[in-house]
Amino acid sequence: MDSRLTPTATLLADLAARSREVETLLAQGAYTQIYLPAMATKDLALALETRSTELADDRRARVASAVRRVVVAAWQLDLYGDLGNRDKLTEAYHGFAGAVRDVTAAYADAR
Repeated sequence: MDSRLTPTATLLADLAARSREVETLLAQGAYTQIYLPAMATKDLALALETRSTELADDRRARVASAVRRVVVAAWQLDLYGDLGNRDKLTEAYHGFAGAVRDVTAAYADAR
């Protein structure tokens, strides 16, 4: 799918859905499966960052900060999933989910 052609609302919905998928896999103990939805979430966040030019400067800065946090947390989720470290995974997920909420909120506030 070419995210350049996808409506922003769809990207935001997909972002939330992939984040929920990570949460579900974490709850199920399927740590090694977290990688794919975490990286998909990262890619969606990066796609949304490229669109942030449609936002006011303050919201664009909020998106950039939140996207950075999504990217770092996604890689942490991958690492800790491979290691099977539930405590670190849970900690990384909380940062990840918060960053996803912040991206979503920055776009919602713009409407």
